[in-house]
Amino acid sequence: VRIGERCRIYTANFGSEPWLIKIGDHVCVSNDVTFVNHQLNWPFQDKYASLTGFGKIVIEEFMYRV
Repeated sequence: VRIGERCRIYTANFGSEPWLIKIGDHVCVSNDVTFVNHQLNWPFQDKYASLTGFGKIVIEEFMYRV
């Protein structure tokens, strides 16, 4: 898992391929969050044949604007 600066991460559930996860700066991830990057697409494959078995998860940097 690549985690940016000044993040608060309250979970350790990063799935079976944590190297596919990138979290930007200033992000808070609550407890009870589970990152799933492998094989959760099977319920949708009949309708969407282009779905793959794994993929990247990218959470962008939080940008607060007034």
